[in-house]
Amino acid sequence: MRETLLKIIKNPTLHKKWLNTVSHLEYIGARKIIKSLDAEIISLEELQHFYEEAGHALLLKKLGHAHFDSFPRTYEPENLIGGTLGKDYFQDLDQYISEQLGTAKTLFNYLYVTWLIEVRAMKVYSQYNNLLLKTKSPFNINELIKE
Repeated sequence: MRETLLKIIKNPTLHKKWLNTVSHLEYIGARKIIKSLDAEIISLEELQHFYEEAGHALLLKKLGHAHFDSFPRTYEPENLIGGTLGKDYFQDLDQYISEQLGTAKTLFNYLYVTWLIEVRAMKVYSQYNNLLLKTKSPFNINELIKE
Protein backbone atom coordinates (compact mmCIF):
# COMPACT_ATOMS: atom_id res chain seq x y z
CA MET A 1 0.00 0.00 0.00
CA ARG A 2 2.89 2.35 0.78
CA GLU A 3 4.22 2.22 -2.77
CA THR A 4 0.78 2.87 -4.25
CA LEU A 5 0.20 5.86 -1.98
CA LEU A 6 3.64 7.23 -2.83
CA LYS A 7 2.86 6.98 -6.56
CA ILE A 8 -0.40 8.83 -5.94
CA ILE A 9 1.30 11.62 -3.99
CA LYS A 10 3.98 12.09 -6.66
CA ASN A 11 1.44 12.36 -9.50
CA PRO A 12 -0.69 15.56 -9.19
CA THR A 13 -3.42 14.29 -11.54
CA LEU A 14 -3.75 11.04 -9.62
CA HIS A 15 -3.46 12.84 -6.28
CA LYS A 16 -6.42 15.09 -7.16
CA LYS A 17 -8.51 12.03 -7.98
CA TRP A 18 -7.35 10.34 -4.78
CA LEU A 19 -8.42 13.24 -2.56
CA ASN A 20 -11.72 13.48 -4.40
CA THR A 21 -12.23 9.72 -4.04
CA VAL A 22 -11.60 9.62 -0.30
CA SER A 23 -13.79 12.72 0.11
CA HIS A 24 -16.50 10.84 -1.78
CA LEU A 25 -16.10 7.79 0.46
CA GLU A 26 -16.47 9.97 3.56
CA TYR A 27 -19.58 11.52 2.03
CA ILE A 28 -21.02 8.06 1.32
CA GLY A 29 -20.28 7.12 4.93
CA ALA A 30 -22.19 10.15 6.18
CA ARG A 31 -25.16 9.28 3.95
CA LYS A 32 -25.10 5.68 5.15
CA ILE A 33 -25.38 6.83 8.75
CA ILE A 34 -28.43 8.95 8.04
CA LYS A 35 -30.07 6.33 5.83
CA SER A 36 -29.49 3.46 8.24
CA LEU A 37 -30.92 5.07 11.36
CA ASP A 38 -34.47 6.15 12.11
CA ALA A 39 -34.72 9.92 12.46
CA GLU A 40 -36.96 9.58 15.50
CA ILE A 41 -34.40 7.69 17.55
CA ILE A 42 -31.02 8.95 16.30
CA SER A 43 -28.76 9.59 19.29
CA LEU A 44 -26.32 12.38 19.98
CA GLU A 45 -23.41 10.01 19.32
CA GLU A 46 -24.81 8.90 15.97
CA LEU A 47 -25.51 12.48 14.94
CA GLN A 48 -21.96 13.39 15.99
CA HIS A 49 -20.60 10.57 13.84
CA PHE A 50 -22.61 11.84 10.85
CA TYR A 51 -21.24 15.35 11.44
CA GLU A 52 -17.65 14.04 11.58
CA GLU A 53 -17.99 11.98 8.38
CA ALA A 54 -19.53 14.91 6.49
CA GLY A 55 -16.78 17.14 7.92
CA HIS A 56 -14.10 14.74 6.69
CA ALA A 57 -15.60 14.85 3.19
CA LEU A 58 -15.57 18.65 3.32
CA LEU A 59 -12.02 18.83 4.71
CA LEU A 60 -10.63 16.58 1.98
CA LYS A 61 -12.48 18.53 -0.72
CA LYS A 62 -11.17 21.84 0.67
CA LEU A 63 -7.60 20.50 0.77
CA GLY A 64 -7.91 19.51 -2.86
CA HIS A 65 -9.25 22.89 -3.92
CA ALA A 66 -6.60 24.72 -1.89
CA HIS A 67 -3.59 22.78 -3.18
CA PHE A 68 -4.41 21.68 -6.74
CA ASP A 69 -5.36 23.56 -9.87
CA SER A 70 -8.69 22.54 -11.41
CA PHE A 71 -9.66 20.20 -8.59
CA PRO A 72 -12.86 18.27 -9.44
CA ARG A 73 -16.03 19.97 -8.23
CA THR A 74 -18.13 16.81 -8.38
CA TYR A 75 -17.99 13.12 -7.53
CA GLU A 76 -18.79 12.01 -11.07
CA PRO A 77 -17.08 8.68 -11.90
CA GLU A 78 -14.46 10.28 -14.17
CA ASN A 79 -13.30 12.39 -11.20
CA LEU A 80 -12.68 9.37 -8.97
CA ILE A 81 -10.11 6.60 -8.84
CA GLY A 82 -12.01 3.49 -9.87
CA GLY A 83 -15.17 5.33 -10.87
CA THR A 84 -18.07 3.87 -8.90
CA LEU A 85 -16.09 1.06 -7.24
CA GLY A 86 -15.98 2.87 -3.88
CA LYS A 87 -19.73 3.41 -3.85
CA ASP A 88 -20.27 -0.18 -4.97
CA TYR A 89 -18.04 -1.43 -2.15
CA PHE A 90 -20.11 0.39 0.48
CA GLN A 91 -23.35 -0.94 -1.04
CA ASP A 92 -22.03 -4.50 -1.23
CA LEU A 93 -20.69 -4.46 2.31
CA ASP A 94 -23.90 -2.97 3.69
CA GLN A 95 -26.02 -5.51 1.81
CA TYR A 96 -23.83 -8.44 2.91
CA ILE A 97 -24.00 -7.43 6.58
CA SER A 98 -27.78 -6.92 6.31
CA GLU A 99 -28.18 -10.37 4.80
CA GLN A 100 -25.99 -11.97 7.48
CA LEU A 101 -27.95 -10.26 10.26
CA GLY A 102 -31.33 -10.80 8.62
CA THR A 103 -32.27 -7.13 8.95
CA ALA A 104 -31.86 -4.08 6.76
CA LYS A 105 -32.01 -1.11 9.10
CA THR A 106 -30.69 -1.73 12.59
CA LEU A 107 -28.32 -0.07 14.97
CA PHE A 108 -26.12 -3.17 15.01
CA ASN A 109 -25.88 -3.20 11.21
CA TYR A 110 -24.85 0.47 11.24
CA LEU A 111 -22.26 -0.14 13.98
CA TYR A 112 -20.76 -3.21 12.32
CA VAL A 113 -20.41 -1.66 8.87
CA THR A 114 -19.03 1.54 10.41
CA TRP A 115 -16.45 -0.38 12.41
CA LEU A 116 -15.27 -2.31 9.33
CA ILE A 117 -14.92 0.87 7.28
CA GLU A 118 -13.23 2.88 10.06
CA VAL A 119 -10.61 0.21 10.76
CA ARG A 120 -9.61 0.10 7.10
CA ALA A 121 -9.74 3.87 6.65
CA MET A 122 -7.48 4.55 9.63
CA LYS A 123 -4.81 2.20 8.29
CA VAL A 124 -4.84 3.90 4.91
CA TYR A 125 -5.11 7.44 6.31
CA SER A 126 -2.22 6.87 8.72
CA GLN A 127 0.08 5.64 5.96
CA TYR A 128 -1.06 8.39 3.61
CA ASN A 129 -0.48 11.08 6.22
CA ASN A 130 2.98 9.72 7.10
CA LEU A 131 3.94 9.87 3.43
CA LEU A 132 2.57 13.41 3.09
CA LEU A 133 4.80 14.44 6.00
CA LYS A 134 7.85 12.56 4.67
CA THR A 135 7.51 14.06 1.20
CA LYS A 136 7.09 17.53 2.71
CA SER A 137 3.68 17.96 1.13
CA PRO A 138 2.15 21.42 1.63
CA PHE A 139 -0.73 19.78 3.52
CA ASN A 140 -1.50 16.82 5.76
CA ILE A 141 -4.57 15.16 7.26
CA ASN A 142 -3.63 15.32 10.94
CA GLU A 143 -6.97 16.98 11.75
CA LEU A 144 -8.94 14.17 10.16
CA ILE A 145 -6.93 11.49 11.94
CA LYS A 146 -7.39 13.17 15.34
CA GLU A 147 -11.15 12.85 15.02
